[in-house]
Amino acid sequence: MNNLSKLDKLKNALNNGDNKTAFSVARQFFFGIDKDLKRSIEIAADAPKNAAFYKSVGVDTNVETEKAIKGLRLKFLQ
Repeated sequence: MNNLSKLDKLKNALNNGDNKTAFSVARQFFFGIDKDLKRSIEIAADAPKNAAFYKSVGVDTNVETEKAIKGLRLKFLQ
């Protein structure tokens, strides 16, 4: 049984470069993440499955993914 908190799971994922897991965990956070970072996390998490959709509406998923990674690292690893 895994007794790690969501925050510990997030930090471990970020430290290990496991962005998919980091985004998945961070999407569950309701506090401590501002609206813009939350949006970037959601786009980054959905991008692998819905890249064509995001491109069609003018969203650069690479930029949003980088913003999500940078924002999570700044918020939770410093």
